[in-house]
Amino acid sequence: VSAEFAFLHNDSTFLIIEVSCYYAFRPESWESFRMQDKIVIPKRLAIHLAFLTVGTTRGVLHAKTENSAYNGFVIPLMDMSNYIKDDVVWEV
Repeated sequence: VSAEFAFLHNDSTFLIIEVSCYYAFRPESWESFRMQDKIVIPKRLAIHLAFLTVGTTRGVLHAKTENSAYNGFVIPLMDMSNYIKDDVVWEV
């Protein structure tokens, strides 16, 4: 799961952060996501993983900007259900 945020001022980007988090599943759990020729991650799980990734990105932003003028910029709380409307489906 990847999260990317860009901070703008007067339509100019002055800071971009992108963080990817990798999650592992037990083989039996992973197999439960397999539906014929697709992998289907349930919407609620996708929202939860996105929420964790955005939170991690907040922490990385804070750590990487420590002792700089950029440390005052924050990623706001976000309702991931506004962004993930359905199950996440990959063709395999």
